[in-house]
Amino acid sequence: MAVAGFIVQLFKILIDWGIKLLGWLWQNVVLNAIKLIILVFFFLLIALATIALLLITAFLGLAFLPFLLILGGTVHFGLLSLGLKLHGSTFWLEGIFGWANSTFLGLNLPTLTIQLRLDAEVLASSTISLSESSSPNSNSMMLLHHSSASGISSPNQPFSSLDLGEGGAFTQKFSGDPVNSPQLEPRANRTLLCVHGFTGSSLQFADFATNTNFSDFYDNIIAVDYYYANNYTGNRIMAEYVDQNTPIGNIGNALAQYIIDHPEKFHETIDIVAHSMGGLVVRYMIKHKYPALVVAGYKIDDIALIATPNHGTWLTEPPIFLLGVGTVIGIILLYLNHLLGGLAFLLIGVIGSLIWTLIVGFFSGVQGEEMNVLFNPFLEYLNSPDETPYGIDDREVAYQHITWSTFRGHGYKLIKNFVLLINPFVLREHDGMVGGWSVPLEGAKNYGPYPRNHDELLWINDPKSASLFADLHTELTTLRLA
Repeated sequence: MAVAGFIVQLFKILIDWGIKLLGWLWQNVVLNAIKLIILVFFFLLIALATIALLLITAFLGLAFLPFLLILGGTVHFGLLSLGLKLHGSTFWLEGIFGWANSTFLGLNLPTLTIQLRLDAEVLASSTISLSESSSPNSNSMMLLHHSSASGISSPNQPFSSLDLGEGGAFTQKFSGDPVNSPQLEPRANRTLLCVHGFTGSSLQFADFATNTNFSDFYDNIIAVDYYYANNYTGNRIMAEYVDQNTPIGNIGNALAQYIIDHPEKFHETIDIVAHSMGGLVVRYMIKHKYPALVVAGYKIDDIALIATPNHGTWLTEPPIFLLGVGTVIGIILLYLNHLLGGLAFLLIGVIGSLIWTLIVGFFSGVQGEEMNVLFNPFLEYLNSPDETPYGIDDREVAYQHITWSTFRGHGYKLIKNFVLLINPFVLREHDGMVGGWSVPLEGAKNYGPYPRNHDELLWINDPKSASLFADLHTELTTLRLA
């Protein structure tokens, strides 16, 4: 009996080990292989769609050119765009690149939106995306218009009969753990302004709207939009057509003017939370328009920049991954005394990553170029001579009002548990879109890194963001003196 019992126990242990081994193989080998295959096919699809659009725009442009010249019209060619202008109206066929996060793959992936547009009116559009939440310019996001916002879910917390309130301001409260701040700033006449980033929208600030620690502290919370296709909260700051080719500075100026023109929406004191490129929008507004805001009766108290590429970004992981691959292979070949081969791979890694970065910036439009880490006069201008103007510690300016802070993440995942080559460049602090080195500002209180990727840094109601939320809440609500 003892032997039989031992055999049964051994059999159970072997079965348990076998199940665990199968689970490990599925999670670390089979599932990652499936992800890699899906990723390869997706990029092939994006590439084929891009080539097809290039050929179609070239063919149609050449075909219509003679007729339009006879009728007094013109043809406008652009990158993935074709404009046929006649009698003051222009019909556009265009492709717009964006970015969206895929939770399944753990990646920020490109999206391609193909749309037909008559002047500023979008007639039809379709988006190629592998992400659970598509680019804000895609059809799936357009369905989440503010007129039917009740019942929308944020990535982590549901909206419970969300009330957008007068003027489109969020007003719904969400029960959460209270945060104790013993030295709170004055709570009267205070607005929290939320500014989204590249290809984003006001819907990304859902967690801010539904968190009682913020909704109880602020008189109102306003999340704005600026891309033409988006107006989810009734606070689109620019009436004209805005896409990725609209300069960041233009959006910053428009944001200041929107605040000045809408005193019914904004209280005397304004705190700002800005995500990604939205931080550059806010920084440009402060640098150029803050005196005008003060004259109009406003004071900017706290500015929190989340995952903002203040010193540029490579925009995507592939360029630095290519640089790392070239470096690793080059070093191995040099170690094996293959001098020419090693030097060649080192050069391929460096030159290839630079070219790739420039191409990505080009496809991302003017805004991509203004965030690019290479050859960027916009950021050089924005960062000089003072990275945090009108700060509470500035002694050489008329208005010493603003407390600046930055928040950065380190949630980079190329494909989880599937990094085949050791890459010293990619494995640095990185949130998947912006490197940790790019976020901090001189003159600001710089927080992080937090174990969150670029988009997850806005999911403040997620338990994984507890430390991020605590620091952000303290920074926005606690009185700080110079």
